[in-house]
Amino acid sequence: MIKQFVCIVFMFVGLYSSAQDHKWSIGFGSKYDDTNINDISIDQQGSIYSIGNFEGKVDFDPSTSNYNLSSNGKTDIYITKVDSNGRFQWAKKFGGIEDDYGAKILVDHDNN
Repeated sequence: MIKQFVCIVFMFVGLYSSAQDHKWSIGFGSKYDDTNINDISIDQQGSIYSIGNFEGKVDFDPSTSNYNLSSNGKTDIYITKVDSNGRFQWAKKFGGIEDDYGAKILVDHDNN
């Protein structure tokens, strides 16, 4: 179910970021309700960054390849990047043994 939720969010980003037709959508997560997306940001090249939280082991690569991250304890923070064509670039995790949550992500005009 979570893959559907994330897919819908990226679909809206695709529609919002350009006045053109929907070009792609992706999803990531696992079969459990263990991944939440809390915010997204788009850089000057159209790459999309997302931030949220996850628990346990999650595959962040929406393709048939795997890019698994495991939380250090309870809930950890993740940041992902996909390019303007929806291709997975990377995922990073942050957090300790207690609950950690990522709420906002912003990309400035210099792509920082």
